[in-house]
Amino acid sequence: MSDYVNTGVEAWKPNFYISADNKNITDKIRKGLINITLTDYGGSSKQTDELRVAIVSETLKIPARGVKISIGLGFGNQIIDKAAGYTSLTVLAVAVNPG
Repeated sequence: MSDYVNTGVEAWKPNFYISADNKNITDKIRKGLINITLTDYGGSSKQTDELRVAIVSETLKIPARGVKISIGLGFGNQIIDKAAGYTSLTVLAVAVNPG
């Protein structure tokens, strides 16, 4: 499992980690995070699963096409690996102008 924020006694607090090409980018995402949505259409669907991340950042770059994305979602210190090494995951970045 990758790095995550230790929420201590706040077991109810949402938590996550994200890595791109085996490089942890959680802290970069967390700084301006607005929303994370992971849509898993299931193995029988022809539709590609989607990861949507909305952040406020003037400098964070979107991972290049073909980069493997891993994500863990959960509460407190209980993070579940949701998308380890997706190769067919549509990553949609939602740009928000902080100015």
